[in-house]
Parts: sequence; C-alpha cells; structure tokens
Amino acid sequence: MSTATSPEPFTLEVDRPVLDDLDERLRRIRWPDDPDNETWRFGVNRAYLEEFVHWWLDEYDWRAVEAEINALPNFRVSIDDQVVHYVHVPGNGPDPIPLVLTHGWPWSYWDYRKVIGPLSDPAAHGGDPADAFDVIVPSIPGYGFSTPMLAGASAKRTAGWWVRLVRDVLGLDRFITAGGDWGAVISIMMGHLHPDDLRGVYVTLPNFAPALRNRFEGFELDDLEPDEREWFEREWRRGARPGRPIVRTDRNLFAPQTDTYAGTDSPLALAVEIVDGRLRYGETNGNVESTFTREELVTNVMLYWVTETWGSARRFYWYTARDPVDLVPERLPLVPVPTGVGVFPGEVFYVPKRFVARDANLVHWSPQPAGGHFAACEQPELFVEDLRAFARKVRP
Repeated sequence: MSTATSPEPFTLEVDRPVLDDLDERLRRIRWPDDPDNETWRFGVNRAYLEEFVHWWLDEYDWRAVEAEINALPNFRVSIDDQVVHYVHVPGNGPDPIPLVLTHGWPWSYWDYRKVIGPLSDPAAHGGDPADAFDVIVPSIPGYGFSTPMLAGASAKRTAGWWVRLVRDVLGLDRFITAGGDWGAVISIMMGHLHPDDLRGVYVTLPNFAPALRNRFEGFELDDLEPDEREWFEREWRRGARPGRPIVRTDRNLFAPQTDTYAGTDSPLALAVEIVDGRLRYGETNGNVESTFTREELVTNVMLYWVTETWGSARRFYWYTARDPVDLVPERLPLVPVPTGVGVFPGEVFYVPKRFVARDANLVHWSPQPAGGHFAACEQPELFVEDLRAFARKVRP
C-alpha cells in the first residue's frame, strides 16, 4: 500500500565538527604537479584550484549560506518510505499554477533559488501577478536532504512520487512540471505516465531517449527546419567543441561506487568534479567564473559534502537504467500534455524541433540567446520569462 506522512518543516544546521573536519581536510591537501596547463588543456588548473581552496577556507561563509537556505520554507515528507525534501513557496497572484522544478546531476535544488521569487511573486519583481506560480522545488532522492535514499529509487519512481507530493501531500490540482538534465527526464516521464495530473511539461533538455526509450540517436542538418538551422548554426554550433562529452555516465551506470570514494573522502576531488562539470556544460566560454560565482560553486560542493550524498546521487543513474518506462499502449504522442522547450545555446546537445514534435504535444519552442545546461542558474531572467510564456498557453 502506498503511504505518505505529513510534511514537517525542515531547518538546516550542520554540526560544527563536520565543518571542522572539512577545514582540516582542505588544509592537508597533497597537490599534484601541473606543468604546462595554464590553458586548462589537461583539465582543471592547479593554480586556479589553490586560489579556490584558499577562498573557500578564508572567505566563504557557510553559516550565511545556511541562513539563506533556511529563509525559504523547507519541508521533508516520507512517500513510500522515501524521504523527500522540498521547498514550497505559495504564489502571490489571482490564480497561481502549481509548478514543480526538478534539478539534475551534479546540481541541487539550490540551483533554482534565483527564479523562486520571480516565479512565485512576479509583481514584487516587476512582473504581472497573473503569471504567479505555487513553486515547489524538491530534491531528487539521494540528493541533498532527500536522504536516506531508498533502494531502487529511480527517475520513473520519482515521477510518481512528485505527482503524489503535489496531489496527495500538498493537496494541489494539476500542475506544470519543469526541469533540465534529470529534471527533464523526470518531467517527460510524468508527461507520459501521469498526463491527467499535469497542465504542461517544460524542459530545457528535450531528452526523450533515456526517458521513454524512443528512437532518437542523432540527426543530420537536413532534419532542421530553415529558421531552426539558422539559429543552430549561429548560436549552438559556435559553442560546440570537438570531442565535447555530454556527461560521464559510464561509471554512474555500471559502477557508481567506484568514483564515490574520492568525492566522499576528499573535498578537493568533489570540488574538481563540480567545477569541471560547470565549466564543460554551462555556457562559460572556458572561464567557469564568468558564469557562476565562486560562492555558487562552493555551495554546490557543500550541499553534497555536508549531506554525504555524492555516492547516492550517482546511484540514481544505476537504478534508473534498470527501471525503464513501459510505454502506455496507443498513447501517442508519447507526451500528450502541452509541452514547451526552452532551447539554450550552451546546452550539452541539440534535439531537432521535428523530433520533439513527433513525440510530444509541442506548443512552445523557444530558442534563447544565451545560457547552457544549468539554464535557471545561468540565465534566470530568460528562464523565468520563457516559462511564463509557456504557462500562458496552458492556463485555463
């Protein structure tokens, strides 16, 4: 029998010994040699990391960030024995639409902090109160404060848990689901498996392949429509790099524990993963701090470190790969609810519009002038405006 407990307010207060241990580890780093790497051609540059760690030790104020985290209404609830952390900010407007924003890897729910205010209270940020949302930002199982992770927690199960979170725990009716990376996969799964509970699906990475096992493997330029090809050539291809990886999923899919040890034992190893991921997958033009502040980078590391979730977050890949979606017979398109795509030029790969229109009820396709894989954190104003534009098309 499926069960859900009553939500309880959640306040973060990391124990002092955890922070003292982190400080000691950072002061005892054994640095490798890094010759001829001024351009980062061999990977993350040592000189940058040394400065990064010094700032982390001497300038970064975790307690101030902790206060910012606690300033939002945080809750935890147990759904089918899986602890789920979420932020819920009710909308300030005449008819707020429930909105679930789901993060990815190696993100956290905190990557949406810049858009929560404008989406929930548009009038306070120069917008129209008619665009207000009831904003719900959960942490994926095994990430951050959604721990401990239940064995078998997968994207498909998370899609069902998010529906129950909104409907059964919060008592809200039909909602919009949105996200990138895992957030896109989970949203697409909800759109296929739970269409009656949704008003719409909005994603910044229309990655239907791992979500619904469709037939997209690649495309030719002839698959692009004329206006789409012009945008693709101008915006997306200019940022593409030969051999640019999409995401390192081999060990996540087959041996997630292998890389867990380094990120759990060494804050430097964890920081390198986070910095490298933001550098590669954000629209950074080779300078990670041109897009992400140092505080944002350190805080993302901290949210994995203090919760010890680097390993469980990686296992989410393993569980998902072994829990595929069984397609609902004769449900075509695969996602029948209205679907919107914000197309950000620095995203990790491109999916042609016609492929998305084949598999979803596509009502909104919106190429953006800037932004990458972490769109809501990189370009919050563009993200907010595009999500509002999509929502106007699905409001009753």
